[in-house]
Amino acid sequence: MPSTWRLPDMSVERMRRDFVRRLTVYVRVMTPKTCSWGFRVTVFVTSGFLYAVDLEGLSLPMAETLRTAQDKVERDVKILASPEERSNARGDLAMLYHAQFLLDVAEVEYTKAIEEVSLPRWHYLRGVVRMDRGGVHEAIEDFTTVIKQEPNNHLALYRLGVALAVTGDYSQARAVLLRAELHGPESPALLSALADVAIGAKNWDLAKAYLERCWRVEESGQVAYKLGLVWARLGDLKASRQWVARRSPTAPTIRDPQLLEVAELSVSPQFFVKAAKWAWERGDVDEALQAYRFAANLAPDDAVIGLGFARVLESQGRSAEAISELRRVVHE
Repeated sequence: MPSTWRLPDMSVERMRRDFVRRLTVYVRVMTPKTCSWGFRVTVFVTSGFLYAVDLEGLSLPMAETLRTAQDKVERDVKILASPEERSNARGDLAMLYHAQFLLDVAEVEYTKAIEEVSLPRWHYLRGVVRMDRGGVHEAIEDFTTVIKQEPNNHLALYRLGVALAVTGDYSQARAVLLRAELHGPESPALLSALADVAIGAKNWDLAKAYLERCWRVEESGQVAYKLGLVWARLGDLKASRQWVARRSPTAPTIRDPQLLEVAELSVSPQFFVKAAKWAWERGDVDEALQAYRFAANLAPDDAVIGLGFARVLESQGRSAEAISELRRVVHE
């Protein structure tokens, strides 16, 4: 193990203790403004427990990077002047947790961001997290809030329509999804959602029409399976079998720039580059070097990361290592 590795008392257990302390403060101080005691107790017990379980599966470097990010935000929000800046700091942290599928903690941090300023961006992402966690009605509230602020946001309209369909409100779901279709580009996922609503309303001809449109835009195994089911309902068992034979887990797609931003913060070289920059800003050179080393190992062909790593090494007088890294980048 490199001599630069220094993580005194920076274990997953340390992260868990820190988080439970912060969550306790959040439950006792922040949530009384808007939540019942029953909800506060539920948030405290379930969020703390799930967070601890999820962190068990993280590598030590990942767990430490998340702890470092949390500590940085806690320091920054004390000195940031505007609510918008504090909201963005909280929201960016929530995206980091979201990217690692720590959805319970991500929801808490998105909520803190919203408490600073009710920005559509954070309501949208919290709605996505809530849907993924099964909180359909809470997600509907978030997506509705986004649409009140941005009436033509086709992604929020799409997700609201999907959530309404889950509740069985097919009429309202269809109306919202048609608005999404009006304001956004043609999307296989949107067409598939409209087909789902038609299936829920037992309008088999309309469902078939949407699914066939969806297939023409993008061939998807899930759409093939739905077409098989619809053809069976329409009485054509031969067509049904042909479509079912083409089924696969492949889902219809939709372009979602905000979720792409979240995905870019997953376990990736960029994640560790960001961690290196944070460590450098607070003067922890060893940790910055370690994070850069992880990034370079994950993306050995990335010249930008290699050059950044070499610059940090050179700034610390480690010229031989810097030259070695530059040679590695050039040769690869």
